[in-house]
Amino acid sequence: MKIIGPFKVLLIVALICADFLKAQDSLNYVKPPKKWGLGIVPAVAYNTDWGFQYGVAGNLYNFGKTYPDYKYTYYFEWSRTTRGNSVNEIFFDQKFFLLKIFD
Repeated sequence: MKIIGPFKVLLIVALICADFLKAQDSLNYVKPPKKWGLGIVPAVAYNTDWGFQYGVAGNLYNFGKTYPDYKYTYYFEWSRTTRGNSVNEIFFDQKFFLLKIFD
């Protein structure tokens, strides 16, 4: 049985590591989403003044052709607490509203 020299072992390890480093370039690619993007999360919290809070919050994005910048977005939140407080919120943001006016 022939023993592999330390140089050959180092060369094999270097080639394997180089292959892994090359493969990680493809992991950095982020596929742009479709025209619309949606994200929804549950809202759960506890506060000694308000009690237990429950609800839902989310965002609705329209990217158009400007990914990763959005054309406009809607943020919505609906939540209630056990002590009678509530949050009902809808927020609209449009980044490119004034560009056509001042061009």
